[in-house]
Amino acid sequence: MGGRAAWVLGIVGLVLAAGALPAGAAGGHTARAHRRRKPHEFDLIYRGSGEFGYDSAVTPSNGCTKTTTGDGTFAFEQEWDVLAKVSGDSAKITKIDYVGGPNPTGPELGENQAHFTGGTSSSTCNVPFYVGSFDCTGSNLIPTSIEGVDLIFAKKGKRFIVLPEGIAGYKGALTGSDTIDADGQSCDAYKPALPTPNSAFTPITDSWGKIPVKEATLANLKKGHHFQVSISLGHYTTGSLSQYNARGCLGIEDHNPSDHCTVTTDDFSGTFSVHRVR
Repeated sequence: MGGRAAWVLGIVGLVLAAGALPAGAAGGHTARAHRRRKPHEFDLIYRGSGEFGYDSAVTPSNGCTKTTTGDGTFAFEQEWDVLAKVSGDSAKITKIDYVGGPNPTGPELGENQAHFTGGTSSSTCNVPFYVGSFDCTGSNLIPTSIEGVDLIFAKKGKRFIVLPEGIAGYKGALTGSDTIDADGQSCDAYKPALPTPNSAFTPITDSWGKIPVKEATLANLKKGHHFQVSISLGHYTTGSLSQYNARGCLGIEDHNPSDHCTVTTDDFSGTFSVHRVR
């Protein structure tokens, strides 16, 4: 698959002056005692689920057009522990620890699965090595994420743009049949392109979060309290269905005039929650 999202953003914080509290006078001189404030600790959870579907006909450099019809569902749950230095309405993120994910902790969000069929016909390809059909299924796929860049706080004025990652890819077995010699006659040939092979359709990375959070909201959240934001595709996500309006899901490379890729289903809903632990 092409067009996978890759974020190379830094975590930028506002530099705050440490507060100094008056401690009283001694021997005719005023003394100031500095008290180190403990950072605020937050538990962040990003979770959601979606479904997708597409049809494509793509001609690679070998000149043999391969058709594909695919669909599936995805679900994830990510959790982080975040520390912030707070002063008034200002907050500076000082530490982010990954707690766990992205595999959902319960069945209520749904499954990660993909099914795709298609092939290359001898009527459009005169090289037998590329001719054949495939019908492949991934029933219990294991979602993975990009370690080290799974949560980013980007500073924008007096707001954070919080970028929580969902799913970056998959591990797991594919079952089914593949008669194409170029594929090694195995559905495993499509593992690197899961869940949408032979397309530039990226439903899982389209659902990564892009949530604005006021710095003051984070700074003034009381211990034991929380807030939650509802997420849907195109609403606080990095991607949207409209990005496929111009070229469909073909990608940016050159194609035959007869090539096409159409998104038939692209749906996502989720939540982003922040809970003040201490």
